Amino acid sequence: MPMMRAGILANYPEVARELGLKPDELLRQVDLNATLLDAPDRLIPGDAVVHLLELSAQASGCSTFGLRLAQVRQLSEFGVTGLLLTQQRSIRDALRIAQQYMHLVNEAAVLHLDEGREAVVLRVELLTDGGLPNSQAVDLYLCACVQLFRTIVGRHWRPQSMHFRRAAPASLEAHNRMFQCRCEFASPFNGITLSASDLDQVNPNADPAMANYARHLIDLLPGGSPASTLAELKRHIHIFLPMGRATLKQLAHARGCSVRKLQRQLDDAGESFSGLLCGIRRDLAPQYLGNPRLDIGQVAGLLGFSRHASFTRWFIQQFACTPQQWRRRQAEKSMVRGASEVNCNQATDEQ
Repeated sequence: MPMMRAGILANYPEVARELGLKPDELLRQVDLNATLLDAPDRLIPGDAVVHLLELSAQASGCSTFGLRLAQVRQLSEFGVTGLLLTQQRSIRDALRIAQQYMHLVNEAAVLHLDEGREAVVLRVELLTDGGLPNSQAVDLYLCACVQLFRTIVGRHWRPQSMHFRRAAPASLEAHNRMFQCRCEFASPFNGITLSASDLDQVNPNADPAMANYARHLIDLLPGGSPASTLAELKRHIHIFLPMGRATLKQLAHARGCSVRKLQRQLDDAGESFSGLLCGIRRDLAPQYLGNPRLDIGQVAGLLGFSRHASFTRWFIQQFACTPQQWRRRQAEKSMVRGASEVNCNQATDEQ
């Protein structure tokens, strides 16, 4: 199970109380407790964090709960890893460090940079074991990325656009205020588009000596060594899936080892490549199908299937229905939920 640093939930109790919630009760619902938050370097289950944020958004009726939490956070809450990131010479260097050390803060995070001549796209994925809804956690993570970039190149920096796989909230005011750029919802991916020139803007406040000091401290931490084979493989599968390159051979090449060696590592961990691949596809398929802007063929491609029919056969095996049937059922459930919300709002108004 991917783990996250407890500091990710810094200020959670305060924000929850401001919205009329009882944070201790919500923490207990996801098998966490408030004392865990007193030790920010402690690793806690990532699924619990993701579920907590979704529960909090639902219970408070605040569809931008993740953004509210991000607004009161500081990069210092990432601990020594945050210190190392902010002392990098450029956004490019910070992203390289993030990919190397992010498992110390958030094992669930996957970052992939697509570079073009004029613009680059930073794609963000959050891994969960059960394919949980994660829109609040994604908002929180994207905010952290933008805050980091502004620390490096200046607080007035703006992305070209922000992308969210989830549907748009009722109001875009909070997103517009936070990101100060075009925000696209029901997008094929979660991520940030920025100018190619932004990647190498020099951070005038970067301190190489402080960066070396932070790196030394990180190397002394438990777990300061590279992430596990399984965690790294999951990251690579997420990156290579939409390219149609999520094969054992491609992953072995990315890790700089032979296919035979990688297969041995998987055997030692009690896993198989096909099992990892299927699990990730199971988690991602509902998220992609829940996006009305993606047709079934596009979803198949994002999941690494070269043929629509192959995707459909696989989907039936996993979910006991076709992708089209799954979408119809979800649409019917959404209509029921929408009607319930209308009735609830009417009852509240009458009171």
